[in-house]
This record gives sequence, C-alpha cells and structure tokens, in this order.
Amino acid sequence: MAQLQGTLDGTTRRRTAFTGAALVAVALLGGCLAGASTDPKTGPGDGGGSVALLHDARLARNSTEGGFDRFVLEFEDEVPPWRVAYVAKPVRADGSGAIVPLAGDHALEVRMSPAAGVDLGGGGTRITYTGPNRINTGTPEITEVVRTGDFEATLTWAIGTRHRREFRVTTLQDPPRLVVDVDHG
Repeated sequence: MAQLQGTLDGTTRRRTAFTGAALVAVALLGGCLAGASTDPKTGPGDGGGSVALLHDARLARNSTEGGFDRFVLEFEDEVPPWRVAYVAKPVRADGSGAIVPLAGDHALEVRMSPAAGVDLGGGGTRITYTGPNRINTGTPEITEVVRTGDFEATLTWAIGTRHRREFRVTTLQDPPRLVVDVDHG
C-alpha cells in the first residue's frame, strides 16, 4: 500500500484505500501465477528435429505463487515443439477421433510433434514411456490427465480442469521437461 507521509488528510486516505482495494482486486480477479494467461501457447522445443521420446509423466501440487497444479512431461533427450491450449470438450483421440472421457469442466490440450512414447528407430521397437495413460490427480484444479494420442509422431495429452484457469508453460533441462502449471485462481 502507499506509504502515508505527513498528516492523514482526505486525499492521502483515499489514495491509500484505493491502492489497497486495487491489490485485493488483483488477488481475487487475477491469478498470482507469474506469466500465466488463458491464451494458447506454443514453443519451438529445444531439439534438432528428431522424434522426442517421452520417458515420464507426473503431476504435483505447488503452494508457491498463490498455488498451482503442475503437469510435467519428461523426455529422454530433448523437448519437442509444443502447443498448449484450451479446447472444447469432448476431447478426441488422435487417429481414430473416438471420444475420450476426461473429468473436469474444461480441457487443456498438450500437443507435441515430433514426439512419441515408443522409439521406432534403430531397427526395433522400444517402449520409452511405461507409465499410465490416465493419471487421476487429487490436486485442487487439475481433475485428471489423459494421454489421448501417440500417433504418427504426434503425442497428445489432455488436462481436465475444474475451471478455465490461467496457465503457463515452461521447459526445463537436465532432464528435458515440458511443464504446464495451472493456477488455483
């Protein structure tokens, strides 16, 4: 809040009250997650164009920055180019177009290409992602996460959310990870 200097005349009191009210409005109306919005987000990845191989998918709750749920996709060698955006429900499976059940009122789609959970190179087939295709969460905002596609070097996950909350996407290294944070609001 604005610092009070000198006497508390009517102007200073109004300015202080306005500043305090503005801070409360920002906290209530907008999320506290730095760099987050509901707009679609894209990124170039960090690899050389080879198929990024998924190693792990996990979910966690974080209480910093006002609180958010975090979905992490970990890759073997590089993060692929990606797009994350809210999409209309019902969500559909890549390839078949079949409806994929997803808990929550809203859906964030995480689409990465070239990426896969299976390595088809080197003369054989090696499954690189052996985790679940559906992760039930127990987190405040994300209701569940479902792998909806691993088709023609396009890997897709859907994140079910209770509300259409702001989100941010970052990449991390050592190991390479794509991180989607969904604000608790």
